[in-house]
Amino acid sequence: MTEFIDIKGKKIHLLSTECVKELHNLLSDNYKSFKDMEPISPSGVKNINMLESAVFRQKTGSGIYYKYDNEYTNCATLIFGVTKNHAFHNGNKRLGLLSMIKHLYLNGLVLNPAIGENELFELLLYTVQDLLEKHARKYYPNYKPEDPNWDDDQKINYLAFWLQKNSFKKYYYTANELKIKDFKKILENHDIEYKEDGVYIELTKYKERKFLFFKKEPLIRKKYKIGKKKNVIKKFMIERFRKDFQLTKSDGIDNTTFFYEEKFIQDEIFKYKSIIYRLSKT
Repeated sequence: MTEFIDIKGKKIHLLSTECVKELHNLLSDNYKSFKDMEPISPSGVKNINMLESAVFRQKTGSGIYYKYDNEYTNCATLIFGVTKNHAFHNGNKRLGLLSMIKHLYLNGLVLNPAIGENELFELLLYTVQDLLEKHARKYYPNYKPEDPNWDDDQKINYLAFWLQKNSFKKYYYTANELKIKDFKKILENHDIEYKEDGVYIELTKYKERKFLFFKKEPLIRKKYKIGKKKNVIKKFMIERFRKDFQLTKSDGIDNTTFFYEEKFIQDEIFKYKSIIYRLSKT
């Protein structure tokens, strides 16, 4: 389950320090997929304090009051921190893009694929160069900042404005059934064991073992009648399974996370690979 803050009953999902590290590793591991792009070398964290500072921006506030209290401003302040703090030896601007994609995704949003390449590339470049005013004049001349003298807050406000303009809600998975092979992959992602028993399937989630020699104890075990069509799981059964195993939206697992989390960021790297390549050369 991801980290989140609760704003009047609405969860804003956050990226943890470990999640940002994982995105950096994913970027490092995929450099061969980009023509002429040099490896991220040296890879890894240069300054852990700066990384934690960048990540903690999402939680800025006091008590139950948060400064960045919606998906867009919260994502914006993370992008600002990741790109400006230079916490990693290399790849900080590229990591800003992946952090943007991941944060939006966890909150049920995706970037509009019709965004111009130059616009997105320059957004990240100008963030680092303190030139976001130039980006606004070029792409959104009618944007009226609260303060004509852009401090960090105003820059984050503009990033949030841009994100709201260029992302949208995505409605995931409306099919009436899911292939068993795809269902098994989802179960693996959530450490749930699958067994067939005639016309039934038995699913088991085990308690975490503190010692290897302890016998596995089931935390949740349920049986579901699969019916005659054994190669698919019906939608109503998926919904029942998610409720039984606490994998619903109210448990912090939205449709995006449940169905597509493993593959999503990998796909986005390739979708935006030309921008990632350009950022690597700046």
